[in-house]
Amino acid sequence: MLSLKKNLSEGLSSAASATTSAATSAASATTNAASNAASASQSALQAVAPADLDGLRSSLSNMSPVEQLKEIKEKQGEKFSATSSQLMSILNPTE
Repeated sequence: MLSLKKNLSEGLSSAASATTSAATSAASATTNAASNAASASQSALQAVAPADLDGLRSSLSNMSPVEQLKEIKEKQGEKFSATSSQLMSILNPTE
């Protein structure tokens, strides 16, 4: 009976250790993914050069308000697409 208790105790201890190890690994992977995503987001924000913004401002000044909104919406779509693509490549590097 003592041997059975000892084996059961060791088995539970081993299972708890494996669970803790798996949880630690998952937390580490999540932290790394979040860090990589934040880094990619920061890189994407830095990719917009001030000269690009000046060019956009000057081209917008020659447009009607409706044309301006269309142009801004198009530029936002392009930036969102590029940023999304970068983030997805970090989160799913195998694709």
